[in-house]
Amino acid sequence: MPNTTKRPAGKNHPADIQTANNRVKKYISIISAILLLCAVIGCNGPVNNPTRTPTAKGVYAPTDVKAELDSNTVNGITISWTDTGAETYWLYYNTRNDSSTATVLTRSAYSSKYSTTLSATGTYYFWLRAADDLTSSSSLSSFSNVASLSFTYTTLQVPANVQAELSTEKLNTITVSWTTTGAKYYWVYYGTTNNTASAILLSDTVSSTSYSKSFSASGTYYFWVKSADGNKTDDNTSAFSSVASYTWTE
Repeated sequence: MPNTTKRPAGKNHPADIQTANNRVKKYISIISAILLLCAVIGCNGPVNNPTRTPTAKGVYAPTDVKAELDSNTVNGITISWTDTGAETYWLYYNTRNDSSTATVLTRSAYSSKYSTTLSATGTYYFWLRAADDLTSSSSLSSFSNVASLSFTYTTLQVPANVQAELSTEKLNTITVSWTTTGAKYYWVYYGTTNNTASAILLSDTVSSTSYSKSFSASGTYYFWVKSADGNKTDDNTSAFSSVASYTWTE
């Protein structure tokens, strides 16, 4: 006959305690196994090791890609990598770690280093691909490893101590100079009236702290300078500097 004796209510029967202990030991064993597996392969999601593919010419993506701040340029950064012998490299960036939606920063990253500026605070991600040429139809390798960089934007300073003087090296030439602000570029303007609203842009790619301009007509010329992160119309710039003028006669 089966044992039909009821266990006393509110009592922990030895058999129940043993069963509970066995379950706890089982769960501990499972958790320990998971933690050991995490220690070996990591637990940040599925392991993704895509196959590396070369360009049509057999060149693979660069390795050891790094992104670092450029201490010599305000808001400047430098991307570096180990050269694999490609004709050129395409450099991509994104504000999230997703190469499939990354934007091409340049198709002409040669050698093993590329410098540029950033215009907003945030975390940026970079990849490179080897390319056989510069055309949009170029054969490309798979993406390199990702390089990330946390970046804080610095407001550009207005160039100071702007001066305009007659050049001692070139005829009919006025040289404008200023104190460095550490910007990547300087935009130099001039006008025949003291009014920035009608100022004409002479150059947006000046990387030194002086610029020379030749004139063919006598008159008073006014000059202004801006610091800039780049040479595109949507790049960040400082305000106009104070004016510097020079009256030139033939």
